[in-house]
Amino acid sequence: MSSDRWGARWRVGCGQDRPRNGPETIGAAAGSDAGVRIRAIAVFERVIYNCFVTDPLRPERPVLEVDAVLRDGDADGPILLPAPQYMALVGGPDIARPYLQGLADQGRLVQHQGVTHLSFPTWQVVD
Repeated sequence: MSSDRWGARWRVGCGQDRPRNGPETIGAAAGSDAGVRIRAIAVFERVIYNCFVTDPLRPERPVLEVDAVLRDGDADGPILLPAPQYMALVGGPDIARPYLQGLADQGRLVQHQGVTHLSFPTWQVVD
């Protein structure tokens, strides 16, 4: 994946090394158990403000792609997706509840400014 005039593209995962096979398989190798892919297009001070789903399969294993201009401070530490936004992306609170419980059990939910967020603790630049 290459950067474009709008900014660099980033792959964010759950802390594990994942194979890189091109833009259509970001997050995991083709045919593997890749999770739901969420593409963030606006990030400010580590918080995702605008995003959409590019692959809805496996919402219990979220993989984040950032296709946004990142300035100093925007990615200093874990990138955070507000839990209410995650709920909307996967189909509503009733559908998201068991997935959020599993993510909480993994330590992936954090409080930030009084709101629960899904944390993407590691990331790397994808060329």
